Amino acid sequence: MSRTKRQVVTEPIADDPRFDEWLDDCRNELERRNAAARAAFGVGDYNRWDIVQGAMQLVFSDKGKPEVTADAQCIGSYSYVTNTWKWGWASASVSPRFSNDILKVREYGEAHGFESLVTDVSIACSEDAAWLLAAGALVVLDAEGVYCGATEHGLMFLLLRNLRRL
Repeated sequence: MSRTKRQVVTEPIADDPRFDEWLDDCRNELERRNAAARAAFGVGDYNRWDIVQGAMQLVFSDKGKPEVTADAQCIGSYSYVTNTWKWGWASASVSPRFSNDILKVREYGEAHGFESLVTDVSIACSEDAAWLLAAGALVVLDAEGVYCGATEHGLMFLLLRNLRRL
């Protein structure tokens, strides 16, 4: 069956036991790396975050003062309205340059037969499952962490590399 861009994949994200095991390993790695990013740079503790898509950076600020920045890529987004995940590279609202590295996750999915990493349509899932998919991107791309920021209707998951103080 061919899918159009407006369709939603309703199969569970767990394609097979290999995928479940891989996601569990990815979740553990995400927790470890995000804890290290928080300890070293306070990621998750700042009262403001801003995306600079053109520079492919995420800036964390407190009291109007930029404190920490990171090279960033949009992994994907989760919608509270539809309870779906969409990969950054498949989203018309994300600059191709701002999600280009995430295509390596798709390549990984193709090589290992993990459909949820390959699909360009929305995936019906929970917020927890969205975190697992973001964790997969962290591992495939060997990043320092994942930041999840609130948007008007959901969450945006950003891959962080090269964290540094300003």
